[in-house]
Amino acid sequence: MTVWTLVWWVLALGAVATFALVGLRLWRSGKALFAELSAAGRAFEDLSRSIDAAVAAQQAAQTEIRPTLFDDPAEHRARLLTLRLEREDRKARRKASHRATYERWDEFNR
Repeated sequence: MTVWTLVWWVLALGAVATFALVGLRLWRSGKALFAELSAAGRAFEDLSRSIDAAVAAQQAAQTEIRPTLFDDPAEHRARLLTLRLEREDRKARRKASHRATYERWDEFNR
C-alpha cells in the first residue's frame, strides 16, 4: 500500500464522517422544525377558536339595522347625542394618553 492510497482512504473516511455529521445536524434541525410547526399549529388552532368566539359574540351583540325614516326624530336626536358624548369621552381619554406620553418623553429627554 502506498502513501497515496492511505491519503485517499483518510480523505474518504473524513468525507463520510463529515456527511454523517451534516446529516445528523440536518435530522435534528428537521425534528426541531416539525416540533415548532406542531406547536404553531396548536397555537393557530387556539387563536382560531378565540377569533370564532369573538366573532360570534360580536354578531350576537350587534344591533339590528333597519330603515328609520319614519321613526320619532327625538329618538334619533337622543341617539346622536349619545354618540357625540361617547366620541367626546374617547377624545378626552386619547388626549390624556397623548399628554402622558409626551410628559414621559420630556422626562426622558431632560
